[in-house]
Amino acid sequence: MQPKSHRYEATSARDIDTDEIELTARESSRKGRYVRHATFSTDGWGLELLSSFTTLVLFAGMFAIFCSMRDEPYSKWPLSISINTTIAILSTACTAAMMHNVSAFIGQLKWLYFKRSSQSVYNVERFDEASRGPLGAVLLIFRLRWNLATLGAFITILRLGFSPLSQAVVSLEPVVMDVPSNDSTFGYAHAYDRNMTTGAQSEIPPDTQMQSAILQGLYDISSIPVFQCGGACLWRDSYISLGFKSTCKNVTMAALETKHCIKPEGRPGMRFDRNCNFTTPGNITLTTQHVLTDSQTTFRINATRTHLDHPNNITTSLDDIVRIAVWRSGYDTSFNATHINITECTVGFTAYEYPGAEANGSTFSFGKISEIDIQRANWSWDDPLAQTHLVSNKTSSLPPFRLSIVDIRALQAFFESTTFQSEFVSGSAKNNNPGLSAALNGDTNLTRAFDNMALGMTDYLRSGPNEKLAKGVRRESQIYVFIRWYWLVGPAALELAALVFAVFTIVGTARKHDVPLWKSSALVLLNCRHEMSSGIIRGDFQDVKELEKMAKVSEARLE
Repeated sequence: MQPKSHRYEATSARDIDTDEIELTARESSRKGRYVRHATFSTDGWGLELLSSFTTLVLFAGMFAIFCSMRDEPYSKWPLSISINTTIAILSTACTAAMMHNVSAFIGQLKWLYFKRSSQSVYNVERFDEASRGPLGAVLLIFRLRWNLATLGAFITILRLGFSPLSQAVVSLEPVVMDVPSNDSTFGYAHAYDRNMTTGAQSEIPPDTQMQSAILQGLYDISSIPVFQCGGACLWRDSYISLGFKSTCKNVTMAALETKHCIKPEGRPGMRFDRNCNFTTPGNITLTTQHVLTDSQTTFRINATRTHLDHPNNITTSLDDIVRIAVWRSGYDTSFNATHINITECTVGFTAYEYPGAEANGSTFSFGKISEIDIQRANWSWDDPLAQTHLVSNKTSSLPPFRLSIVDIRALQAFFESTTFQSEFVSGSAKNNNPGLSAALNGDTNLTRAFDNMALGMTDYLRSGPNEKLAKGVRRESQIYVFIRWYWLVGPAALELAALVFAVFTIVGTARKHDVPLWKSSALVLLNCRHEMSSGIIRGDFQDVKELEKMAKVSEARLE
């Protein structure tokens, strides 16, 4: 069956600037009715439906990218172009396809608008401007009564933010990640055992590295922490390590009460020459010398080992293996001692828990270090007959420890040696062994000095022959993709509005069978006729395709 058609007859021209016109169609016996095309054909809404489907595909593509790359490292992005560039391309293509439809729909709604009632001829211009860009869309919104084309005008304006908002969804941010690394290490120790034995004459081999650590601590020489880290590293576990501690207290009054002075032998001519002994509560003797108007001891340090003759006691007194006493004073014009200060310190074993170790470049630090009393450990001789090593069993809070008696005695021997014990006499006396007086005399904070010494000894244990390696992770900054979904609300709403606009326009045109499908064709405006008497637009053609064929074989010149 042949489709019926309308015939549109031309009318004589007249001034239409102020006229109102109406679009009608009337039947004619000479020509068939207006030709209608199938909705899905290229001459119908086929291209617009294809464009709508394309916008859906492009938007779905962006959504798929967002979902697949959400909270993922940027290194997983498979394309050579950046994810932002990809989103920019997809969003631009999406808006381009969207505006192709919106332009065509606004153009078609123009004819529906004129079909309903007589309108100002200038409204044709307003619809055409609205189909071209945002400025015309703004004028359409404010100059015409709102209709379905108003939705298209809003879409035309708001689509300017479609691409920027779509790109704003993707946020590339650096995230510090933990990467396992065998090169991220620092030391800790559960033993002090150089695997040494006494010599043939029972001589004890000295621990020169321990001696160096003691002296560096007393002289406040900061040592570089021993660790390995290629950049920034982190150790999330806590590690317990064997170490040393020092406890100091002022015993001036108690020691002065034990003062006992004698005249030294061998110097009978020195009438006012005397040596005085002072005994601290820890049973350490400090000897000072004084010659009236000539000299006075202003610094004296002495040390003694504890429980040397009773090795069994070591198992319960590991926190007190050496006791140290320090005499410091000034002197008046007669070289009498003034401002006397006597301090006693103990040095012994302990354990420390090291949490939250971090390294960055040459900087290394721990979190809050806590001390653990090792007396709670169950200590015993490794070999009750030989009694060369002390060992402890593992507990719920402590690992097993191991201590060498030979190394403990070597440490005690150093504190009792003249390298450590020293004296400085102010005045005319000759100082044969000033030793540590330069480091500890005067206003030096002894508690801090001996704490530094214990720290140096502990650091030596952690990096010495009994070192165990604590393995951490290397912290690397990686770029991650974060999706901020709230920025997608605008583009999604605009896409939905465009689809609703398409559906309502197509359905509205299909219901109005007497409205030709002219869309935004310029050829239609060139070939329409306006009846002056009735103010009606008519066309003497059946189809836009007919006009296109005529235009291709026709020529014209502007006169």
